Parts: sequence; structure tokens; C-alpha cells
Amino acid sequence: MKRLLSAIFVLFFCLLSSVANIRLLSFNIAHGKRQGAEGYEEWINTISDVIKGEKADIVFLQEVPIELVKTSDPLFKKARKNNILDDFSKLLGSGWCYFSTADYMIRRSVERDGESYIYGDMNQNNAILYNSQKVLGKDLADRLGFTKFDGKYLFDKNNVQAVEFRVSGNEGEKFVAINIHAPFNNLEHRNRDLAMLERLYASFKLKSGVVIAGDFNTARKELLGRNFDFVDGEDSFFSDRSFGLKTSISSKGDNITLANDYDHFIYSRKITIKKSMRRAFVNGKESTLDVYVIGNREFFNSTELKKKVSDHLPIVIEISL
Repeated sequence: MKRLLSAIFVLFFCLLSSVANIRLLSFNIAHGKRQGAEGYEEWINTISDVIKGEKADIVFLQEVPIELVKTSDPLFKKARKNNILDDFSKLLGSGWCYFSTADYMIRRSVERDGESYIYGDMNQNNAILYNSQKVLGKDLADRLGFTKFDGKYLFDKNNVQAVEFRVSGNEGEKFVAINIHAPFNNLEHRNRDLAMLERLYASFKLKSGVVIAGDFNTARKELLGRNFDFVDGEDSFFSDRSFGLKTSISSKGDNITLANDYDHFIYSRKITIKKSMRRAFVNGKESTLDVYVIGNREFFNSTELKKKVSDHLPIVIEISL
């Protein structure tokens, strides 16, 4: 009997210790700066401070600036070396890697099967940074047809990412991370992209956990009516104690004014939430409407924050596998 109890205890302990907590951060870094531009060092160091301060393992970035070079293919122009993402990797430390959509974003408007697709530009690349000492990733772009325009899943700009992750050193359960930046000023195209996203989500969720993050340019209440299991929190309306879910920064510059709840985490029932979604802050000091704190930097109005960092605030959530 004692041996049986000991075996059960060991099994329970092994199962408990095999649970991995993964911290995810999503940030639309719009108005990003290019290498050599005024304020570049402050900009990239500020964003790196957020990632390091939140101890993120996987980072979903939208609107990452890239440089393009012309090729013989008029639809897909190749990106010059991803200098900004390389700089992020260096600042974050050993083991940090990335996947970028730069090589397969469409670069001119095109029509296929009666549908029109808009093109991306040098400021609309998506990227997923990840700490390979914690998780290992495999880009699913080829498998899903993202690198060819005749693939099964088509989105405006073709810059939606799907990456399969597993815990480093563990062959156990995997999950799929999807990074999206939905169209802003075209409701028809945005609804089509979200419908495509529902199909992509459904194709993975029965086999593995799925997390979607990014800038949806859509309020949470509109996503709740779609075929997703959870958006930001549980089925009930999610709000934090101070400001709700708003993450996009208003054009008003007298203080930090938030306008819309456009940045979200969607996740399937195979994902367990360890810490609820919130806006990111670091160094133990939570941001308020009076001051937004990133690392050792304080921003006191929307104009300064937008100019130096982004017109979005980063969001973070912690999951377990």
C-alpha cells in the first residue's frame, strides 16, 4: 500500500512539474522608427524594456518596419535584412529568435476568385519573437499556403502568422500561436479576414491549444459573436479595475487618453489561463491615466507616447500547457 501511495505521489508530482507556464505579450508598435532615425535607440530600448520587464516568452508584434528590395516577382518583394528584429534579438539576450512575414506579404493590390486583396507596405510586417531557451517554434507559413497566394487561407496583406510552439526540452503538448493585424479602414475586408481567422482557428483547436493575438481593429464585443471560445477573458465581459480593455491611444495629447479596445487575446479551451489579460507595465509600478510607465521611462501625454513608442499599449497574458 505504501509503495502504491508513493508511486501515486511521484506520478502526481511529475505531472504537476511538467506544467509549463508561458507568458505572452502582444504589441502593435505602430509609428515604429527605422535604424539610424532620430529616437530609434530610445524606441527600441523602450519596447525591449517592456518585454524584459514582463518576462515574456513569446511576443506578438504588429506593424514592424522593414526595408524592401525589388525582385523579379512583382507580387512578393523580398525584405532586406530584418535589422530591427535582429536588434530586438540582441537586446533581449541569448536564445531570442523570430519569425517574420516580411518575405510573403503581398506588395500590390490583386484580385483572385472575385475577391480583391490590399497590399502591405514597409510598416505593416508582423513578427513573432520568442525565447528559444523556453519554447521552440516552427513557422507554419508554407504548410498553410501563406507563402503562395493560391493557398487555402488568404488574408489582406498575407501577413497573418501561424507558429507551432512546444516547451523547449519537452516533447509534450504543443500549441499554435497566430498573429494578426486586421484591416483598419475597410469593414468588408476586415470581416472577411475575421471569417478566415475563424476557419484557421477551427482547423487547429481540436488537435492542440490555440492562442490568437494582435490588433483586430475590432471591439471585443464584436469578436464575442464569432466562433471563438474565449476572447481576453472568460465568457463574461472582461474589465480591469480601472479602465476596461482600451489599448489604443487617443489623438488627444493632454494626458494618456485611451480610445478603443482593439488589441486582444483569443484562446481555445485547451489553454489554461494562469494570469488574466492586462496592459503591460514593469518595475512593479502600474500605469495610470496620468502617467504610463515603460521601464525607467514615464510618459505623461498621448502625443509624447505616440511619438516615442506607439499609438497602442502592450497587453500580456500567462497560459499553462
